[in-house]
Amino acid sequence: MFWVVALSAGALPSSDIRVNQTLDGLFTYSWMSGNDGVPFGFWFACGQIGGCGDNNPPWYQCRCENKTFPVCTQCFRWWDAVILESIISISEYRNDSSYEYLPELIFSRSPYNSTWPPHCSYVDDFAWYTLLYLRVHEWLGDKQTKWLEIAAGLFEWTWDAGYDKTCGGIYWNMCSEEKNSITVLQLLEAAGHFASIYRKQKNTEKMNYYLTRAEWLWDWFMGFDSGRGLLDGNNLISSGAVPLDSTDKMCCNATSASLTEKKCINERGLGFSYNQGMFLAACSYMYQATDDIEFVKLGENVLLAVAENMTINGVLVEQTTPSKTWAGTCSYNQDPGGDWYSFKGVFMTRLGDFLIGTKNVISDAALSAAKLLVSRTSDSAWTHASSFPPFAKNDVCNSQMGVVVNATAPKFLWEWHIDSKPSSTLSYYRSMSTGCELDLLTSRWVSNVENETMCQMKCSQLSSCDKYYYCPSNSCEHMNCWLAAESNFTTANTTCKQISQHLVVGTKKLKTSPISCVGRCGEDTGALCRCDVGCGDRDDCCLDFISVCSADFVCFDARSQGSALSLFVTHFLVEHLL
Repeated sequence: MFWVVALSAGALPSSDIRVNQTLDGLFTYSWMSGNDGVPFGFWFACGQIGGCGDNNPPWYQCRCENKTFPVCTQCFRWWDAVILESIISISEYRNDSSYEYLPELIFSRSPYNSTWPPHCSYVDDFAWYTLLYLRVHEWLGDKQTKWLEIAAGLFEWTWDAGYDKTCGGIYWNMCSEEKNSITVLQLLEAAGHFASIYRKQKNTEKMNYYLTRAEWLWDWFMGFDSGRGLLDGNNLISSGAVPLDSTDKMCCNATSASLTEKKCINERGLGFSYNQGMFLAACSYMYQATDDIEFVKLGENVLLAVAENMTINGVLVEQTTPSKTWAGTCSYNQDPGGDWYSFKGVFMTRLGDFLIGTKNVISDAALSAAKLLVSRTSDSAWTHASSFPPFAKNDVCNSQMGVVVNATAPKFLWEWHIDSKPSSTLSYYRSMSTGCELDLLTSRWVSNVENETMCQMKCSQLSSCDKYYYCPSNSCEHMNCWLAAESNFTTANTTCKQISQHLVVGTKKLKTSPISCVGRCGEDTGALCRCDVGCGDRDDCCLDFISVCSADFVCFDARSQGSALSLFVTHFLVEHLL
């Protein structure tokens, strides 16, 4: 495997070339056709393509299993819509019709449509396709008039499935009562987008219909923390809202008319990059629908907060690096990366939407910050996250799809900064969203601390501490840090007495010898530490596993490729059109 060598800024290829080569890689490595030569209509990616059809065949054999209506129920995922949005964007920027066949192909195979039975479905997955078909309408509406109607049908599906008529807000899943930021922002962007379209068409009735719903969602979202909204302390979008009392299921915020339901509070959990991007797009479309400049200013505030708090040397990163990204195997129901592979791509696509929609009113400071963020991130991704053929044979995400002869296109990792691989010198394995059962009576130390770093430091100071649990939200009353020996915790799919889905767990790396994986990569034996791809799941990797064995366990994926495409498309936008 040959990694791109760091070059001077002047020697890097243009954004145009980056887009072309990344698109080439996306279709070369992840887009497949059946024996009849007809494309399946989705991009293959490791693990999370959804169960892989009948009897769980290998993930790279996923098929459209319904012959009467060729819907690929076990193959499509939400990020297929996000990838197509990036392709639409570059097609619009270049006035290119080469990919006009894609929306019809994907729509004909995708289960994300308004006729799908609404039972325990993830509302956010369907909302991505609402947003996609709105983009298709604006791209192809003069040639194919059906897309606005398709988008409207999906919007009603998601609204009926997710809107809380008692307390406001949108449920993430029809069988749960969780209200996270992403689902609310998706429907807010969609409603604002509809309203702006009908405003241009001078259809006042339909414009008001969608604008009313957008305003309901906007008021709900901003109705926390005395009007500051679902923001954290750094002016970034937080993860969502939770009941004040963790034993409650339903909750209302301050804008709700209900006087009997318990109140929600701002969770203040990490919101990840895609929440920031969705807020920018929602602000853009609300401005286009109303001419209210306050939407632009609020979007600018979040944009500047991202540039300040979610970058390393000017390069976009997540607020926290998901654990176990590099060590793992590909199977039908899991993968080494997951949804995180697409988050920064969503941000970049929505940043482009914000810049286009507000280009006549955006401040010079915000525009300059956006251009610098995009260009630095693009240069870093091309330099530090790309790989050209010949590729490593043991890429755990794509190796099983076979070798493409004479391929020249690059693949991309999901992280874009120079130190994107996890450091082998870190003292802890960090894991988000861990289920747990806390034995508070035998905990070594319990307290309320300012942040996770303080909790981690306390564990480091105690030789008897093997693991810390930290609650990053306001939902853990009085105490938010627990330290204990491994024997005092049970972590196997149990229900946490606090809020397990949002606890961060840090497990001390083994510090006793042998600590080296030199000559042991792939070895799954050893009493003290191991060097196989499963050690990340067991938390028993040797300290130098990443640095010694990472070349053996890399992950290049359709999702990370799609995110790189979104980045380079937005770079094209700021380089040529703004």
